[in-house]
Amino acid sequence: MAGELKNVAETIAGALVEENGFTRRGSFFFREDQLLRSVTLWPSKWAVPGSYRFDASLGLGLVGLSSASARSSEWVVEASLDHIHRMRGKNVKRFELIGNPDEDSRVKSEFVEVLRVVCNEFLLKLRQPADLLDLVVNGESEFARLRLAPWNELPRLELASVYLEFLGEKAAAAKSVEKAVSIAVATGVDRFPDRIRASVARASERRRSAGTGGVSGS
Repeated sequence: MAGELKNVAETIAGALVEENGFTRRGSFFFREDQLLRSVTLWPSKWAVPGSYRFDASLGLGLVGLSSASARSSEWVVEASLDHIHRMRGKNVKRFELIGNPDEDSRVKSEFVEVLRVVCNEFLLKLRQPADLLDLVVNGESEFARLRLAPWNELPRLELASVYLEFLGEKAAAAKSVEKAVSIAVATGVDRFPDRIRASVARASERRRSAGTGGVSGS
């Protein structure tokens, strides 16, 4: 079923490019305003013979710090469209094309509708860096509700520390690093302290390069 991902990308292009000003590069869509917003289509690893399963990752990051492409992302908050879809109903199947025109058309239409919902609840809901920072620092319940990544506490503290440092909140960043290092030491994650300090140092360098002076909207 070669070319199915391209067909799905064409199906969602209207909702992203025409309606919301995203730029499309193959199966990757992005927009930069006060935040970096991205949608990446990819084939599901849960493949079965005779079908084509697929998903989309929706990412939010800070312009000048975060990065996203069709193959990788760094320092972003991400949502899986398939995970959210299946969390919200009993016996909900994965997004899957089976080669039946009517059924495949229904699946793609459903995919677009779920995409619009998650855009409203997550990807397009947050307007500025302060909103994204608040989500990462204080949004544990929202991370659980939408099953956002990073899922675990240490990676989320690392992301919070990096965001705080990049946005010029150095004291808060240092406090966040201290908390993360304490948890890492207590739980035996030996390499994490060096990792988070290196990440914060990189964020500081990018802040200087970008000339960021503070949290927008704070």
